[in-house]
Amino acid sequence: MSEADSNILFLLGTSNPAGKTRALVDATSMHLPGSHLIDLGRLSIAPYDYDHRHEADDFSVVAEAVDAAQVIIFATPVYWYSMSAQLKVTFDRLTDLTETRKSVGKRLAGKTMFALVNGDPLPEGFLVPFSGTAGYFHMHWGGALNLAVESRTFPENQQARIKNFAACISQAAK
Repeated sequence: MSEADSNILFLLGTSNPAGKTRALVDATSMHLPGSHLIDLGRLSIAPYDYDHRHEADDFSVVAEAVDAAQVIIFATPVYWYSMSAQLKVTFDRLTDLTETRKSVGKRLAGKTMFALVNGDPLPEGFLVPFSGTAGYFHMHWGGALNLAVESRTFPENQQARIKNFAACISQAAK
């Protein structure tokens, strides 16, 4: 395991923790030994609240992990033309990094964000929240890999795309 790979964080947002999106994360992370995974569906993260009444929920786990990582990969299936609800509530809570956790938000500058998406083709504008959020926090937008995942095993052409994507992630972590 390289030290760079330990700076890679996957944030999985899906309703099926053993489903096809998880298979895509597993197929990618196998090329990135030492990378970390947080399954957002197993955490209790409340929606954003202007009065910050949810400071005691599990978003702190995400904030600390994002702070420690150099590369963050948001993984989601396409649900109703958009990211999953688990990922959307997490994106909304990134607002905390501009208010109650400003120091963490400022430290995102210079890190790299990617998206890993189970869905092909992507709906128009699907990646805008990802690239826009990266820009807002002065992060590098590394791009996305989107595949139509049919099973937990991948045909050769998808395996090659996954391996190339993992190489881009590894390069960004150096």
